[in-house]
Amino acid sequence: MTLPENDNVFFAVAKNRVGGLVAGYVVGWHVLDEAELANLAVDPGIRGRGIGRLLLDAMLADARSRESARVFLEVRESNEAARQLYASRGFGQVGRRTKYYRGPEEDALILCCEVRNSSSMLSDVQQK
Repeated sequence: MTLPENDNVFFAVAKNRVGGLVAGYVVGWHVLDEAELANLAVDPGIRGRGIGRLLLDAMLADARSRESARVFLEVRESNEAARQLYASRGFGQVGRRTKYYRGPEEDALILCCEVRNSSSMLSDVQQK
């Protein structure tokens, strides 16, 4: 079974309107009443255009539809752009994983967002 075929996995792809190339993707999974955003990536050449926001909103909407209470994720401490995006959607720091990342070695911040009974929008994202 592949990730997109697993009922506990959320996978969405944003495609470039010109040429249909992948602009970004998000992967997350759900266990009981919690979800984890495992990876969110946007093509570096087109960052800053709201693609990450759309993908994050899609993941959060999916978590709400599954009646998840909260979503967790890890982010590099130095990744200010991602941290600002997550903060704009209600994520706050709940922990730290020391030396979690390699190349370069860096701590991960553990973030959490309460999603039960909150709203979000979903547009321009193709779910798989």
